[in-house]
Amino acid sequence: MRVLFFVFVLVLLPCFASDHADAPLYNMSRNDLKITGLLSFVDGENLILILATHPSLLADEGSYQFPTDVSFNFYIDYDSVVNFSDNSNNQLYGGTVEYPAKIKEDITISLTFDKKPTDNDDNSFTSVVISSKNIQPNDLKIKALIRDDPFTFPAFHGQNVAAIVLSIPLNKLNILSSQTLLLWATVTTMNSGSDAILWEHVGRALRSQIAGRWEFNHYPPAKQQAYIGMPVDVMIFDINKVARIPNGRALIDDPLAILCLAGDQEVCKLKTKAETGCYKPPYTGKNDKEFLAIFPYFPEPHQGVKQGC
Repeated sequence: MRVLFFVFVLVLLPCFASDHADAPLYNMSRNDLKITGLLSFVDGENLILILATHPSLLADEGSYQFPTDVSFNFYIDYDSVVNFSDNSNNQLYGGTVEYPAKIKEDITISLTFDKKPTDNDDNSFTSVVISSKNIQPNDLKIKALIRDDPFTFPAFHGQNVAAIVLSIPLNKLNILSSQTLLLWATVTTMNSGSDAILWEHVGRALRSQIAGRWEFNHYPPAKQQAYIGMPVDVMIFDINKVARIPNGRALIDDPLAILCLAGDQEVCKLKTKAETGCYKPPYTGKNDKEFLAIFPYFPEPHQGVKQGC
C-alpha cells in the first residue's frame, strides 16, 4: 500500500446523486458512485466507521474493482457545539448543531484505489490523512471488500455492497470525554481543473436517501441548513454513550423502525412499504445475515440467485 500525505481543498459543486432508496429521477449511470450508508460505533479501543457503496451488487458478482477515478472520504468534526435541549431533534438527529455554518472537518481520511484487477478481498489503495491530531495512515486498519448489504429493507436482502471498513484507535483521536463528534462521508471525483466534484454525501441514516431530501447530496454540511432549510445531515456521535441511532449507528440498528418511531414521516412511508410489499423473506427489522463480532463486521457476500416473490 502506498501512503501519501498532502493537503488539498475540495471545491464541492452541486450535482444530482442517488443513494440506497433514491427514485429513478436521481439515478446515476454509475452505481459505483452511490453511497448506501454510513455506520459508526466503538469496538473496544477503536472508533469504527463503515462506508457502504454500490447498491444492489448481485450475488455471484465475482471479483470487484473499486473505481480508480473516485475518492472515498470520511470526515470527523470534533469541536462543533451540539446541544440537547430540543427533545424532538434529539430523537431524530441525535442533538442540535448550534452553529451549522461553522461545521468543518478536523480529520479527513480519503481512499483512492489502484488501477489493476483484483480479487474481492484484495483491492489495493492509497490512504491520505489530513488531521490536526496525531493520526498517521499506519495507525489505521482499513479493509475494502464486497460484503452483504446490511440494510433491513427486504428489497436489498440477498444483495451485496462494496464496503470500506475503517478502524481508528481512540487514543489517536485525543479528544476530550465531553466532546461530541460530527461524522459524514462523501464520494468525489476530480474534474479537468482538479476540483473535487461531490457526487454523494451521507451523514445520519436515510437523511440524504429520502424523496425530497436529495439536495443534501449537493452541498457540504456547512451549507446545507442555509441552502436547504433543514437541519444538517451529519451523524452526531457521543462515543461515551452506546452507539444506537440517533447516537451514531450500530450494526443491529433498524433505521426504518427507529426513525419512524421518532416521528420521521418519510421514513414511516418506507417502513410501511417494507411491511406490505411482496418480499421473500418479509420485513423483520433485521438483516438477512448475522453480523460478525470482529473486524470487518459485515457478513460474507451473498452467492447464488436472489429469491423473489
